[in-house]
Amino acid sequence: MSKKLVFVCVLSIVLLGWSVPILADQTELTTSYKTNATNANVPTNPNPILNQSIIWNNGSTVSGGTAASSQKDTVYPFVSQVADDFQFTQDMLVTDVHWWGYIWNPVQEYDPMPFYIYIYADNGTGNAPTGGGMGDPSPTALATYFFPSVTGLPLDANGFHEYNVNLSPSFTATAGVKYWIAIQAKFPYPPQWGWAQTSGIQLHQAVQGFPLLGMAFWTNISPTIDMAFYLTGEIAQPWPNHKMHFPQLPDLIGWDVNATMPMILADDWQCSQTGWVTDIHFWGSWKDLDQNPTTDDYYTPMPFFILSIHENIPASADTPWSRPGRQVWGWAGEVQGVPSEPPTMESWYDPATGAWNCNDHVPYWRYDFFVANAYPPVDSFFQYEGQIYWLNVSAVNIPEPFKWGWKNTTDHFMDDAVYSGSGPAGPWYPIIEPPRCNWFDVYFNAQGIAQDYGSTNYYGQGWYRYESWTNMWFYDNPFTFERPKHIQLNFNIEPVGPQPTAQFAINWSTPAWDTLGMDRPPLPGENEMLYIGRQVFPVVPGPNTIDFTIPYNPEWVSVDFVATDVMINGWMYHECVGTSLDLAFVITGHAGVPPIKCGDVNNDGVVAVGDVVYLLNYLFKGGLAPVPFNCVGDVNNDNIVAVGDVVVLLNYLFKGGAVPDPNCCTPPWIK
Repeated sequence: MSKKLVFVCVLSIVLLGWSVPILADQTELTTSYKTNATNANVPTNPNPILNQSIIWNNGSTVSGGTAASSQKDTVYPFVSQVADDFQFTQDMLVTDVHWWGYIWNPVQEYDPMPFYIYIYADNGTGNAPTGGGMGDPSPTALATYFFPSVTGLPLDANGFHEYNVNLSPSFTATAGVKYWIAIQAKFPYPPQWGWAQTSGIQLHQAVQGFPLLGMAFWTNISPTIDMAFYLTGEIAQPWPNHKMHFPQLPDLIGWDVNATMPMILADDWQCSQTGWVTDIHFWGSWKDLDQNPTTDDYYTPMPFFILSIHENIPASADTPWSRPGRQVWGWAGEVQGVPSEPPTMESWYDPATGAWNCNDHVPYWRYDFFVANAYPPVDSFFQYEGQIYWLNVSAVNIPEPFKWGWKNTTDHFMDDAVYSGSGPAGPWYPIIEPPRCNWFDVYFNAQGIAQDYGSTNYYGQGWYRYESWTNMWFYDNPFTFERPKHIQLNFNIEPVGPQPTAQFAINWSTPAWDTLGMDRPPLPGENEMLYIGRQVFPVVPGPNTIDFTIPYNPEWVSVDFVATDVMINGWMYHECVGTSLDLAFVITGHAGVPPIKCGDVNNDGVVAVGDVVYLLNYLFKGGLAPVPFNCVGDVNNDNIVAVGDVVVLLNYLFKGGAVPDPNCCTPPWIK
């Protein structure tokens, strides 16, 4: 990710009739090379200092094996890439990648060398990554790492090297999910670089693409091989010290909600362990300004935020949604952001105006506030297990036209997030998720084969061919019978061949599919009658508008075509009607003993006349009990909260009497 730059071309001269000299042992580009490599060994403890172990061992090189071309040359230009699959039985954190490769055409030393490492999702077949058929599949990768200078360890004098890099950030792999890793050198030909072969096959064989030489992404390498690599890491413990109901992680195909002052956003959490809040982590993005969603139109990498924690005001008959109440902690200052670029498009939403922009931007940021490093300094906040609190966030000192938004999450908890445009006192209004939107753009040739031209935020490989239909799946929200799904489509059908035809349907995953607990839509080969709902609609050349409602909310919906000799593009808007929008954040900290101030029965940090009133209401009018524990009201330390404690407080406050006994909560605690 980079801030937009302007490049000035000073001079460009093209000399026609000149040719590049061929080196003595250089031949034409090849997809692979038969090496002279000998066996290499995988160490038993590759990283003893970090005590990390090999979590996936695909094997080392094989004597006399093959190296398959995996290289990006922006001068020639060409793109080749090799991918191999891996899968874990439990959630794992991949921290390092170790592999072997070969330089040929000509054989020479080329060190250090730039590398890309891509981690792809499976396309749903188990046989290839996403991005099949594209000229360069890397935009579909789940994670992209670039290493500008990797020094290989030479293993012989014939171009054979081993390499190792650390992934930052580490990649979290979900148990039972198949991933594909591609390792690609980046430098101009000659020479060529290829990933070395291992012995045997694990899972599916390695696949390759080299469109310049007629090999499409992704083609099974022939003869069949697997690649030499291993992964190190550890069992993943996402946010192991979180102190909330569960981490609310960012939705990378969702919304960034305007939180630029005067807008304040807030979301609630339930404390999962009594103790200190030491860190607050949240995610956000900047609204697109230049109509180029891939650039990051940020004002500053360190926005000035106002962060505050509030008590909970429950929903009532007058205001049927919960919201922030009395502030119990606050801080204002700059928070450093860490940028990321997912292979997806994100949207922008302003709940105050109701305006939303589809496919607004790609980059997003994670912000990590640490109490220990806060400037200006601030004390940690002490929370109590089972209590509901609210986190308020607002970005301030942001000049027009820049806008910062807090990212949404699909991890819903209790009530909606809320917003206020009038300060922390409110009024507060619930945030309801607007329709999700997906762009689809496809060409169907004379044989009815689909070729994608820039669809967004689709599942897997994109277009799937069923028995008679070709469709593209999109995710919405978890399945529920409680809310309907509303779908609207606006798309254009343009004839581009001698026999243009088009049929259209909306597909969706059925309740029977949801019972299987699959983290994907029903793909070709599944029982379509049981797992796929379908509604066919008449369509015509030119503009088409379709409005449709499903009485429940399926997790997956799709556009479905049988077509030839046409270009089709447009928008699909789909919403789980009235869905709560929650925000992405994680509260972390550690357990601790509550700070007790005897006599501070209303827990506002001071002993004052308000505590006398609070205690009288508790004793004689059925008011709330002393907080955080009954014992803070036992100011004379006689193991009971009674009128005598009121007398002690009055004497202390108005007659210079003894201070409340500091041992009021020493065990045994009172009832």
